[in-house]
This record gives sequence, C-alpha cells and structure tokens, in this order.
Amino acid sequence: MHGYGRMNVSGSVLGVVLIRKNIQMLNAEDVARDLGRGACEDAYYVFFGAEFPARLKARSGFANVYFVQDGDEMLGNSGTAADGMRAALPSRKGCISDSLQYLLIVDYLTVGHERKSNMTVGGGSDGDFGGFFSGSESLTHSADFVLWDNKEGTIAAYGSIRERIKLYDTMTKAVWIDMLEKMARSVTKGMPYRK
Repeated sequence: MHGYGRMNVSGSVLGVVLIRKNIQMLNAEDVARDLGRGACEDAYYVFFGAEFPARLKARSGFANVYFVQDGDEMLGNSGTAADGMRAALPSRKGCISDSLQYLLIVDYLTVGHERKSNMTVGGGSDGDFGGFFSGSESLTHSADFVLWDNKEGTIAAYGSIRERIKLYDTMTKAVWIDMLEKMARSVTKGMPYRK
C-alpha cells in the first residue's frame, strides 16, 4: 500500500491471526490422520499456530513472529481489503495488543486434497500397451491475507496464497509442514518485509 514500499521491520513484532470460522477443510480424513483427532478445523488451527510463525520469521525481517491464539475473536467482521481480497479487519489501531506492531491476518483458508485418477496411458516398445495409473495427487491451500499496521490502524500490504504440493507417496505431517513453508514464501514474496 502507499507509504509502505520500504518497511524497516527489524525491531517489530508480528502477530499472526488465522480466522478460524472461515476455514474450509475439504480433506478432513487427511487432517484427522496426520494432524490430530477432533474437529478438523480445530486440529489444523492448532497445527498452524504451532508451526507457521517460525517459518514466517525465517523468511521475513520481523524481530519476532507469534501466533495470536483466538485472535480472530478480537477482530471485526470480514471485509474487502482491496482488489477483491477478503479478510477480517481490526476496527481500531492497537487491536489485540499494543506490543504487536503488525498483524498478519489469514482469512478464507481453503485446504484440499486433489486427486486426478484413471488417466489412460500408453507404453511398451510395440506401442500397443494401454492401461491406467492412479494419477496425480496434490495438497492445496488457498487464502487471502492482509498485513495490518497495528500502530497506525491501516493496511500495509495484502495478497493471496495459492499453493500446491504434489504428492508422490502418502500424506504425512512433513508434507503439511512443507506446505506451511510454501505459504510463508507466498506471504513474503515481493513484499517489503521479506528477509
């Protein structure tokens, strides 16, 4: 946003807020198997809060990055940030805590497991072999995000996350962590707060 083309965030603390009520899980069975039992949105929320801040800190210039547990309950209603990006926005500056100079608000997160199967393949030296293989699979994540200047009460930056990881074997917690790495890269790519 205007005025935020150059940001010195080296002494700043970032709070990460994931809007739980807008999480859409399209692969609940994967979450239950890999991340924990109970409501799949809750299991993912706990996993995200435990793992994402460290990955974001490694890719950004912020001095510290913390997950704000239940921070979504302290924000206002979802609104349009800019260019069609939707995200819950604080109603005032100093929202949640004055010690957090910035908030990264991740909203409308959709998590899925795409499976493309029954693809016909040919092969063999004589060219007359035909058959099927199981196809390709991917873990997908999409979301909108806003970087909120908590001191000024304005949007500093915004964007969207559209990530995919091809699966070559079974889903594991390591695959989910790889996805959070990709999300951290997506949130910092081209941004003035990247490392």
